[in-house]
Amino acid sequence: MKAEIKDNEIAFSIDNDEKKNLRGLSRTLVNNMVEGVTHGYEKKLLLM
Repeated sequence: MKAEIKDNEIAFSIDNDEKKNLRGLSRTLVNNMVEGVTHGYEKKLLLM
């Protein structure tokens, strides 16, 4: 698997189809990291 940063975006590519699920996992983990850094963590609770 290969990760590239180009034009302010991160792109993941794979060599073979056997590791296709690893590409999706890596993309999700990096997306969650970027989201956490840019927007912070927030948890809303409903009090009754």
